[in-house]
Amino acid sequence: MSKRILVISPIPTHQQSAGNRVRVFSFVEILRKKGAEVFFALVGNISNFSRADLDELEDYWGPNVRIFDTEYIDISGGGLASFSRSVAGDDWPGAEVEDALQNFAREIQADMAVVTYIFLARLLECFDSSTVKIIDTLDIFTERNEKMAAHGITYEPAQSSLRLEHESAAISYSDVVLAIKEEDRGFFSSLTDSPVIHLGHNVQLGTPHLASVAAPIVFFGSCSQIGKRNVLHFIERILPEIQSDVPDVRLAIIGGVCDLLEELPENCITLGIRGDLAQLCTDARLVINSDVFATGLSIKSITALGFGKPLVSTPIGARGLEDGAHSAYLLADNDHAFAEAVTRIYRDDGLALRLSEQALTYARRNNRIVGSSVDQLLHVSSEIQQSR
Repeated sequence: MSKRILVISPIPTHQQSAGNRVRVFSFVEILRKKGAEVFFALVGNISNFSRADLDELEDYWGPNVRIFDTEYIDISGGGLASFSRSVAGDDWPGAEVEDALQNFAREIQADMAVVTYIFLARLLECFDSSTVKIIDTLDIFTERNEKMAAHGITYEPAQSSLRLEHESAAISYSDVVLAIKEEDRGFFSSLTDSPVIHLGHNVQLGTPHLASVAAPIVFFGSCSQIGKRNVLHFIERILPEIQSDVPDVRLAIIGGVCDLLEELPENCITLGIRGDLAQLCTDARLVINSDVFATGLSIKSITALGFGKPLVSTPIGARGLEDGAHSAYLLADNDHAFAEAVTRIYRDDGLALRLSEQALTYARRNNRIVGSSVDQLLHVSSEIQQSR
């Protein structure tokens, strides 16, 4: 009998305009491929999402989706701050959606409930012991704002940071914890005796190919100050050096970050949110990840490898993918080295094709590991259910 799994998320699976949305959608897809019947509850401030987001979400999910609108659970505002107060024993801002969520859970008779992001952990109280409760953490949020501030990045209100005791309290609501990186698995294992499973990101696979030297560089970025800072660093500090060796080089910028960019050089174009990402990557000479700050697994880097694209990345841009450095992709730890690596890929067709092939080899191995982790999750969840 197939598992009935409810995924509860403050972000939609559609449109896939940011790494966290891509991650949630990929997780849902692999659960379905393993034979599970998956349901989806979008819980958050719906005013943050476009009509296209919600239309595509409902088209994809059909009767298996519910949307719970609440301004108190807000991925772009004070959601994490509200959660940190709740685990400290103050008012729980998610109470207004609990009844509706409980009714949905009873209707579908969920075997497993997965909350995306730790600040929704308390919603797991909606479920009794017949349902296995899981947190898909996506990142570590302890002192995250402090880490961003050290790189000159600040948000108002400060929405993405917890104290260690709050992150630890959140973990206590779960039976199983999912960590997107092996490093994160170690951190969460130190906070709980419950099983912690390293579950990376399953990617769409392309084929090895070589694009023309006239093809552009591609950069993916979500609509965030972090994304803006990262792409501007490349444009201002690295692109001019590349242009001195490759005069006709062009940069194509894809994703929500385009909405934050103004007055770019003539050789930089913004394409916005696009549904044809695979084709855009196929048409690119290479993909770059010039991140100078980010946390969690680099979804855009592993996505590029899955499409079989030569990739040049900073160490920050390759977080969680360190074992592929200099084989699946080129790693550059300073601006000059980054410019040199990009120039090499433009000048050397053999290198570009070899990187394409090795990127796909890495991505295929990654997907096998992710598949095994999902098998482990389903097995552990069954054991927990049977023990009750």
